[in-house]
Amino acid sequence: MYWTIHCLDKPNTSEIRQGVLGAHLAYVASAALHVVLAGPLLGNTGSAPSGSLLVVQAEQIGDVEAFAQGAPFATAGLWDGIRIDAFSPTTPWSVASLDTR
Repeated sequence: MYWTIHCLDKPNTSEIRQGVLGAHLAYVASAALHVVLAGPLLGNTGSAPSGSLLVVQAEQIGDVEAFAQGAPFATAGLWDGIRIDAFSPTTPWSVASLDTR
């Protein structure tokens, strides 16, 4: 099953984000569950990170909760909250087809 992890940053936490970014990226890259897609939310301006969005694949929501709560962004106090929802893709796509520029 697919899941979305939607997290908004607390106000004035850009220094926390920068300080733990490397650890967070390593955590996501080495995850036991399958991370399909992950990246920063850029708010209305499209420039400064305002949160995080991840799409993961896991059998149990408990695995997703544990993964999200253990993320360095979460443990460092960056995120204001974590919202997890089941996700059902309705169009075929692949990570390779996403324009990352």
